[in-house]
Amino acid sequence: MLEKFASKLIIDLKAYAHNLSVLRSRTPRGCKLCAVVKSNAYGHGALPIARRAIKEGAAMLAVAHVGEGAELRAAGIQAPILVLVQPQASDLEAIIGLDLQPMISDRASMERLSMLASRMNRVAVVHVKIDTGMGREGFPLDEALPALQHMPHLPNIRLAGVATHLSSADELAHPEVTLEQLARFRGLLSACAVRGIHCGCIHAASSGGVLNDFDAAFDMVRPGIATYGVWPNARPASTPALRPVLRWEAPVVFLKELPAGSPIGYNRRFITTRPTRLAIVPVGYADGYLRALTNKGEVLLHGIRCPVRGAVSMDQITVDVTEAPRTAVGDTATLIGADGAETIGADTLAERAGTISYEIFTGLGRRSERVYIE
Repeated sequence: MLEKFASKLIIDLKAYAHNLSVLRSRTPRGCKLCAVVKSNAYGHGALPIARRAIKEGAAMLAVAHVGEGAELRAAGIQAPILVLVQPQASDLEAIIGLDLQPMISDRASMERLSMLASRMNRVAVVHVKIDTGMGREGFPLDEALPALQHMPHLPNIRLAGVATHLSSADELAHPEVTLEQLARFRGLLSACAVRGIHCGCIHAASSGGVLNDFDAAFDMVRPGIATYGVWPNARPASTPALRPVLRWEAPVVFLKELPAGSPIGYNRRFITTRPTRLAIVPVGYADGYLRALTNKGEVLLHGIRCPVRGAVSMDQITVDVTEAPRTAVGDTATLIGADGAETIGADTLAERAGTISYEIFTGLGRRSERVYIE
């Protein structure tokens, strides 16, 4: 039987459920949870993760684009789905037809949605996004109140929520940035209340906003990275432990011995300084093992940290197993996960590569088999 996949991603749905419970414990009673499953659930697999989130009581799912929402609907998922990125005008009809709830940042989109929904004899359900300091999408504060006042005059459109996005809730060194954003948001909400505008579900906090005690829960939270077991910043010792959801494994497919002074890989990025035993592991940057891990990455074999030597190639890495002499062809190398007393986390790889764990997860490609366990 041919091996279809070079490596294996083992996704622990019980760990995912545990992380949801940790996040719920950090929010007030009655606060809803919107599980963020965009970008193929951060590389973990959108459909299995979405189904587990619903089973665990998530009130809503969040995707980035209309196509991601369409994939969930095609799989039979009927839960409310929030589309986080402003949809293109050409996607608005599909938004209505698929019963998705877009975040809207301009009046033109609101009016077009109203027109299309009237034509389709449907009701478009929307969330209005407010830019309180992120500097991306969202109504500017001086335009938000007039837009919200205008909404009741638009037929076939219903305001389901008002939201903002916190730019720096994972940055504990500068809490004033987040507190200022929240103050601006609360100011708008107060102005709405004075004018009798019902805002629906109010939401602002992603993982950092939930876990870092900013009192940003409101009616719903939208955690992403923390649900997959990664703290959005250096985790304080007193907080509940999140559990890693994903483990990444790949086999050793070849072994060889090189004398001192031998070059390894493209452009001779590493020269051996001693007789060296090398293992070839069939993952590379096409699978999401970043090229920035050249001479910086490690894998675990028999509970021993084995360094990546030479350039990360498209399809393989070369690992120094001199200190792991029991290594044999067919052994399993752990790229993310624990082996014995040693652990390599996605955050560890990210730090070595000069990036963030989000990029590690979302870069995991289709060439890895995804296996779901409890």
